[in-house]
Formats: sequence, C-alpha cells, structure tokens
Amino acid sequence: MRDDATDAPARQPKLKPANENPWYVLMTLAGEQEGSEIDDELQKRNAKLWNLYSRVVPGSSGVERAKKHGLVFESDGTRGVTSRKIHDGFLREWNKRNGPDTPAPTMPRPEEQVNLSGTDFENLFSVNNMYFNTELNLKGARFQKGALFIECGFVRTVDLSDAEISGRADFENSCFSADVYAENLNIVGNFDFGGAAVDGNLNMTWVLVSGPACMEKLVVKGDTVFERCRFCQSCDFYGSKFEGSASFNTNVFTESVSFAGSDFSDRSSFSMTEFFETADFSGSDFFGVATFRGASFSSEAKFSTATFHDRADFGEAVFRGRSKKDAVESASPTRFAATDFKGPVDFSYAKFTSSYPDFSGAVMPEKAAFSARSKHWPDAIKQGSEQAKDCCAIVRHILSKQGLPEDEHFFFRREMHFAGQIGSWWQRFPYRAFGLLSDYGHSIARPAIALFALWLVPALVYMAVFAWEGALHGKEHGMFEPFGLSFSNVFRIFGFQRTHFGADYVRDLHNALEGLAAVQTIFGFVFLFLLGLGLRQRFRLR
Repeated sequence: MRDDATDAPARQPKLKPANENPWYVLMTLAGEQEGSEIDDELQKRNAKLWNLYSRVVPGSSGVERAKKHGLVFESDGTRGVTSRKIHDGFLREWNKRNGPDTPAPTMPRPEEQVNLSGTDFENLFSVNNMYFNTELNLKGARFQKGALFIECGFVRTVDLSDAEISGRADFENSCFSADVYAENLNIVGNFDFGGAAVDGNLNMTWVLVSGPACMEKLVVKGDTVFERCRFCQSCDFYGSKFEGSASFNTNVFTESVSFAGSDFSDRSSFSMTEFFETADFSGSDFFGVATFRGASFSSEAKFSTATFHDRADFGEAVFRGRSKKDAVESASPTRFAATDFKGPVDFSYAKFTSSYPDFSGAVMPEKAAFSARSKHWPDAIKQGSEQAKDCCAIVRHILSKQGLPEDEHFFFRREMHFAGQIGSWWQRFPYRAFGLLSDYGHSIARPAIALFALWLVPALVYMAVFAWEGALHGKEHGMFEPFGLSFSNVFRIFGFQRTHFGADYVRDLHNALEGLAAVQTIFGFVFLFLLGLGLRQRFRLR
C-alpha cells in the first residue's frame, strides 16, 4: 500500500476550463451553480433540460431499471422546449460564457460519449437527477467545489480515473446499469456512495478519500474491487450487498470501518488490509470463501453473529486489539461471539498480540486450525481472565478432537494460568502451585529439579545431624548413609526405605528427622507424579 498519493501514477497536468466543454454547457443550460450551496430550483431546471436532450424514453431498459430503484427523471416540465430551442440555448450560453469571438462547436449528439475528461470545474458541479444514456468519461477531471451525482441514472460505463474532487463527492441513490471505474481517484472531502446500485462491476483502485465515506446499503451485482485504497476517516458499508466476488485487498482504513449486516454472496477477500480502528463485520453473511489472510486489526475487530457459510481464512492475520482513550491504552478484544462457522476455518499463524478472542457461543467446525506458538498469543493481557480462560478452553476442546496433544496442552496450560487469576487466594493457590512446579504438567525439568533438591537439602541436614551425634555421643554413621536415607525417603514408594533401613532405624531417629522424612515422602510422591505427567505429555504416552 502506498502511503502517499505522489506514489500513484501522475495526474493530467493541463486542464480545460469547464465552460469550454460543450457537454458542461449542455448540463447547465439554465445556469451554473455559482454559490457554495446548491440552488435546488436551478438544478431541477437543468436536469429537466438535460433529460429532454438525453431522450429519456419511458419503458427503455435503463429507465425501467432506475424506476425499480425508485428514480424518476423529469423531462416534461419544460413546455414548448424542442431540440431546436435546446440548440439555440446551447449557442446562447456558449457565447455568453466564452465570448462571441470564440466559435461555438457543433452541439454534441445525444448518442455520443459524454466526455468531461481533463476538465476543470471551478463552480460546484451538480447533475442531480440527470439521466446518462451513454458513457460518462470523467478521467482526469478536477472538481474544485465538489461533485454531486445524487439520484442519477447511468446506462453505460462511468470512468472517474485520475479525477480529483475537492469537497463533497456524492453518488447517493444513483443507479449504474454498467461498470464503474475509478483508478487513482482523489477525494479531498466526503464521499457518499450510499444506496447506490451497480449492475456491472465496481472497480476502485488507488483511491484516496480524505473525509468520511458512506457506502451504506450499496448493491453491486457484478464484481467489486476496492484495492490499494486509503480511507482517512470513518468508512461505512453497513447493510451492503455484494453479489459477485468482493476484493478489499491491501487497503488502509485509518478510522473505524463497518461492514455490519452486509452480504457477500460470492468469495470475498480482505488480505493484507490494515484496520487501524474498529472493524465491524457483525451480522454479516459470507456465502463464499472469506479470506482475511495477512490482514492487520490494530483495534477492536467485531465478527459477532456473522455467518461463514464456506471456508474462513484468517491465517497470518494480526489482531492487536488496542485502543487509546485520553492517552490510556486498553484492550479491545476480537469478538467472534455467536459467530457461525459452517465451513472450515483457519487461524493458523494468526497473531493475537494483546487479548484473547471472544468465541462465546460460536459454532466452530471440528477441523478449525489454530496456532500453538507462544509468539502468536499474548502473555500479559489487559482483559478479564474469565474471557481469556474461556477462549483457551474452547480452542483446547477443538484441538483435542483433532488428536493434537501438544497443541491441546498448550491451550490447557494457558487455561490453567488464567484460572489461577480468578477467585480468592486459596482458590488461586492450587493452580499457581501446579504451574510453578511443573508448568501445568508440561515440564520435565521442573519436577526433576524439585526431586533433586528434595533429596540433596535433607541429605545435608542428615549429614550435619549425624556428624553432631558422632561428636557428642560417639555414634558412628557411614559416609553415604545421609544420602541413602534421604533417597529412600523421597522414593519410599519403591520400598527402598524398608529394604535398606527398616522400621527400627527410622523410629530411632530424632522426631524432627522423622518429620523431615515424612515431608520428603509426601512431596516425593507429588514430584514423581508431576514428572510422570511431563514425561507422558512429552512422549505422548498413554
């Protein structure tokens, strides 16, 4: 993703003034929009004249398609207006705006392409409720005070490539019967595509939108492509429908973006896209393969109540789950609550850096893939331990059905770790002791070291006591007797004490040494059990 518009292809340097373009003169026969706000009455007169010129024919496919979308194009409110009078009005406006010394061009024919490419529009450009029966070419055009295409009908292709719109770019509720292209489009202001209907393909690449973008309830019947685009403020696709394939790869959403309640009828892809603030996909339906491979979610990611009817691929995605309010950083968990994964789901190599995802109530397939690498899951978290514990328990349960003991035990250890942070101290103590002594049954070294210390330290105590008894009472003990006694106490379960020392020998020991021997026996059994757990887990013994 290029961070700067200067990295994109160079824009057309030399532009033609709007009033030197015959198409613009035809669109504004009743007058130009010269104020900062639109003059609705003037716009209606311009629209009626243009629609009459464009030959809006009731019953034609384009008109009927627009009618189903709720659009009606008025062209009958200018009584007495004929093609000849439109021609005379065109000549009059041309001479008025360009001077009598500038010869007027031949008035374009309605069946020609509407060519506004390379045109510089100094005034507010408004073609609301106009009907375009042919291609509309806006390549390289510059709109200095905004461009309004509200409730328009476009029968043929619309091309906005290399255009620059300063101010408001509004295509609200417009109807496109063919393809829409916008490559290297720069919008320095608000972008509104809400309620628009595109029968063809929607292709937008290298688009930069500086203001808020509204694309609520957008309907695209063909393929949708938003690639290498940057949205600098909030972006809203709420309730949109993408009937063809939808590609949103390598985009940058600087502020929050919402696809909540949207339908993706075919495959969809958000690979390598960066979401810096909240990304909301809750309640969406993904009927085809959904790919989020390599996507980056810096803040909250919401997939609650979404339904994935086919494969869902989150491999190598990064979920940072961070949010800042008043310079205080907090965790914003990734939410898959009540999400229904009907097909395979892949979270292999996905990274959750600050919080564990919420899978409560989610329906997961038995073959769901998760990474069991420490670097893919957070150690220190800023979320409730209950939620983190529940997440680990859900993933552990899924992996246990797949017969992956190592991966299962990874999440078991995490589950026990968070269990040790819940409740009162006496409720937390067993979990913490289990973790400290054996890493929750995974470590071989920890219980082995504990057994060694349980043997060596008391052996040194026995040695000191035996030396004291020898000096004071002349009672002799063998050189290795303290170490043997300590060993037999630790491993009493194997009968070493009974075989080599006997009950009488133990009864003759000082009470304190008897108590020490009993402690060794109890903890020796515990550490042996933990060592056995570690060996069983490491070598997958049954």
